[in-house]
Amino acid sequence: MLSSLYAFLGVKNFRGMIDVLFKQRTNTAHVQFFRYIFVGGFSAGVNLVTIFIFTSSLHVHYLLSELVAFIVATIVNYVLSILWIFKRSQHFKLEFMVFTLIGVGGLGINELILWVCVSKLKLYYLLGEAIAIAIVTIWSFALRRVLFMKLADKTRG
Repeated sequence: MLSSLYAFLGVKNFRGMIDVLFKQRTNTAHVQFFRYIFVGGFSAGVNLVTIFIFTSSLHVHYLLSELVAFIVATIVNYVLSILWIFKRSQHFKLEFMVFTLIGVGGLGINELILWVCVSKLKLYYLLGEAIAIAIVTIWSFALRRVLFMKLADKTRG
C-alpha cells in the first residue's frame, strides 16, 4: 500500500513523502489539496471553537456567531494558505481581494446551509456548521486553486 502512495507522489521512501507533503513548494493539485484539507481542518477547528464560545458562552445568536467565526477562520486560512499551499503572486492586493471574495461567497453558502440545518432540519448548530464547512471547503479550494494559479502565471508572464 505504501509503495502505491510513494509511486503516486513520485517518491522512493517515507522521508520523501514527508518532504513532498509538508515541506516542498508544489503546484501539484493532489498535494495542494492534501495541504488545504490539513489547513482547512485547523481553520475549521478555529471556526467551531469560535462559534461555540460566541453562541454557548456569550449567548450571541448562532448566525451572528458564525459570521465572527467565519471571519476569524478565513484570516487564519489565508495566512496558512499563502505560507504553505499556494504560490504568492506579486499582486498582494488583488490576491487578498480574490481570497476575500471567495470567503464572502463561502460565508453566504455557509450561512444558508447552517440556517437550513438548524431552522428547517432541526439539527444541532455545531452539526450544521460541520456540514457547511465540509461543503464550503471543496468549493473554496477549487476556486482558490484556479484563481491563485492564474495570478501566479500573470506574475511570471
